[in-house]
Amino acid sequence: MAYEDLSVLALVTTRRLTVDVLDMNENAAQFTRSSCTARLKENNESDTVLTQVNATDADVDSIIEYRLSNETSMFAVNPVTDAVRALVNLDREETSRHRLS
Repeated sequence: MAYEDLSVLALVTTRRLTVDVLDMNENAAQFTRSSCTARLKENNESDTVLTQVNATDADVDSIIEYRLSNETSMFAVNPVTDAVRALVNLDREETSRHRLS
């Protein structure tokens, strides 16, 4: 990699960089179930665990981190433990079904 000063007395600096590739994701993580359904009683306590998801990855020393693709303030998934939680009390009269992905 070289940088050059374009002034009258041009100076050039050269530096060798070494880049180490620590991991390549050859295999995508696979969920053990293609979908899951959770049921709970209305007026649940906030922070109630609804279900746990599970995925595996064939890459060596892989670390799987979980997240919801749809932003919501009603649900959350723990990025490490894979527990899906309802963060609020759910009211069936407001919404009878929620779909998370």
